[in-house]
Amino acid sequence: MNDSTNYLPDVKQQYEDYPFPTVEAYDDTWRLQVMPQDMLQNINHYCFGGKKDFRDNFRVLVAGGGTGHAVVFLAEQLREMNAEIYYVDLSKASREVAQKRAEVRGLTNINWISGSLLDVPTMGIGQFDYINCTGVLHHLENPTAGLMALRSVLKPDGAMGLMVYGKYGRASYYHVQEMMGLINDDKEAPEQKIENTMAAMKSLPETFFLGHGIHRQRHLEGFFNDPINLYDTFLHSQDRAYTVAEVYEWLNTCGLEMNGFTNFNATMGEKIQYRPELYIKDENLLDRVMKFTLPKRQAVAELVSSKIGLHSFYCSYQSDTQASPLDLEMVPFFSDCHCGGEPVFTELNLGETCSWLESNPGEQYVVRHPTGLTIAITNTPLTGRIMKYIDGERSLKTIFEMVCEDFRARGFAPSQEDLTQSFLGIYNVCSEIEWLRLRHESVPAYPTYQEMQGRVSSQYAARNNVA
Repeated sequence: MNDSTNYLPDVKQQYEDYPFPTVEAYDDTWRLQVMPQDMLQNINHYCFGGKKDFRDNFRVLVAGGGTGHAVVFLAEQLREMNAEIYYVDLSKASREVAQKRAEVRGLTNINWISGSLLDVPTMGIGQFDYINCTGVLHHLENPTAGLMALRSVLKPDGAMGLMVYGKYGRASYYHVQEMMGLINDDKEAPEQKIENTMAAMKSLPETFFLGHGIHRQRHLEGFFNDPINLYDTFLHSQDRAYTVAEVYEWLNTCGLEMNGFTNFNATMGEKIQYRPELYIKDENLLDRVMKFTLPKRQAVAELVSSKIGLHSFYCSYQSDTQASPLDLEMVPFFSDCHCGGEPVFTELNLGETCSWLESNPGEQYVVRHPTGLTIAITNTPLTGRIMKYIDGERSLKTIFEMVCEDFRARGFAPSQEDLTQSFLGIYNVCSEIEWLRLRHESVPAYPTYQEMQGRVSSQYAARNNVA
């Protein structure tokens, strides 16, 4: 397929002039950029029922890899596994940044290709278990052609992690795009267009809702400090956005199943915002909405929230791909890669939480998400003890046996139903905000953030004779 029919010429040139996203390669000596959608624990949980062993010739394609956030994060997690990763991007300038980042980290498991994702069917690179494509398809003249190109190299049991723009959360961005289309001259240099845009944005009245609920001044300052991001956001010559309903329709058109929305940014917490029950307080109205199908409920929540500017999700040929909390061979574990590496169990303060739960049966334990939304764990007499035994190594079967032994010593024998429902009370909340995940007991634990970052720091120091 000739990509000239899908990319405008200045889109190609944009990413040569302004590699995106903005990053300094040597930042990787002191931090690991976490991409929640591409955490192995999330990919396995959402797409492979928690049962995928990534050591078994796992093949990854990062399509439109830009300056390397996704490819570096995936390669770092898969560093010591029998995995193969391909990076494809149209911009040679962006590829150079990504390669330098990989070099800084000593990553050797990436194959680098300069080219269009539209051409992957003819590149002879085989099929893949997992395909990442974030922030790219919505810049194609024909996003469906792009998705179909990726679909053609997806294994029958493989999965994709995609991100496209959200229509309602970006409404004010398109307002600015239209404004700058009137102000800027098409023949002006990009630098002049950026200068014009900064001047125009400084003139926006206080009533302008740039960022939909994000602190307005900080949002503006962020763009002013990163003119490349400003250019990509407000001066891009080709982008479109999707509603929830349009995402589902798009996947259906391409013969793919939705496997679940997820977070693109853990702090922003896009996933939790698809729940209408967190917004609608009128009981009769909520009862009505909760009878809708899942896609329709999510569509309602998107409209009520109005803040979802990115749709990050997984898709594949299969439905019902998520790990089951009813499978006693599953190992529940709390994530340690939340909000840039801060462990969830620190934020949740598990020790005190378990003590409170055991001391206050019948009361709800309210969890406040970084977005400000709150969600409550229903606390049964078993909840605190179950949570106490979640250590990332024990299976649900083992945890339930330990809880039963504890309570038998008190003269009480919990039923399997009581145990299951108590665990679901924890799971349904902590999984929804991506703090709790499941993997099968046959799958080894994933590398931790601290392990990966420490490994990189020590290797970089050794290669560069840094004390």
